[in-house]
Amino acid sequence: MKIYGNSYDKRANNRKFKHQRRYLAAARFLITEMGSKNKIQRENLCSIIFSCTKDLTAARPSEGVETLPFFTKNPVPMLDVQQMDFEGGLPMCIRIFLNVNIDKELNEIIHVNLCK
Repeated sequence: MKIYGNSYDKRANNRKFKHQRRYLAAARFLITEMGSKNKIQRENLCSIIFSCTKDLTAARPSEGVETLPFFTKNPVPMLDVQQMDFEGGLPMCIRIFLNVNIDKELNEIIHVNLCK
């Protein structure tokens, strides 16, 4: 029998909330960096695809981005998907694919990687 409200459950909920906040902040930071480094304007953005590894389950990456003022005024279609799981794959990874209509050559686009 599980007892709700004990200190163990509260600690587990607090940990989940911390992970969720960090996860959403990472998605917001990554998309902000992508937009600023490539000088992307809202009118050029067609859609966004978010993918994450199976170990990131606290929230959808788009949840963090939907709250940014850039997207609340003019919503963009967003899709969250799970990356294929394979041996040796990068854990705890969020990838964002922006579908953008811009006049830049492929070698002019700055790809943002926050892993160091």
